[in-house]
Amino acid sequence: MKLSYKVTLFLAFLTLLILTLLFLNKKVSSLNAYLQCDSLVDKTTRFTCYKTVTLAAISRGQKIDDLLLLSQTLKSPHLLEHSIGTALLVTSDYNLEKARQKCAPNCLDSYYHAFAEEWANHAPTKVTDFETFITKYCPLDEDAKVGCYHNLGHFYE
Repeated sequence: MKLSYKVTLFLAFLTLLILTLLFLNKKVSSLNAYLQCDSLVDKTTRFTCYKTVTLAAISRGQKIDDLLLLSQTLKSPHLLEHSIGTALLVTSDYNLEKARQKCAPNCLDSYYHAFAEEWANHAPTKVTDFETFITKYCPLDEDAKVGCYHNLGHFYE
């Protein structure tokens, strides 16, 4: 049985609508989880909540840009950016290059900051590995390097 052009077009539209709703639902469920974190008064507890939600979201394929957009609606967007960096490193099996590739070309400084903190927790004796990694991405401009190398300091927190 051959479907008419209008029926085929309607089915394609319906499929696209369903896929869009599923995509939006994925975003909304992350937003709802972040809003629950946002209600926490204690900053450390809120950050832990952000990290848990972000790790789950990235593990199930949520796009980093979508999470970053969600962060702009939250009480602590910078903390969420840090949680994205942490989740990138964890979901990359602590491979610094893989983590960077997941956010490139738009890696925020807060991601590198989180890489340093998480790397220090994971491999505190391998500071030179992190130093080698971060120096590849520090800009040549001396003033900008200060901000970039600032991330190395977080390795020792």
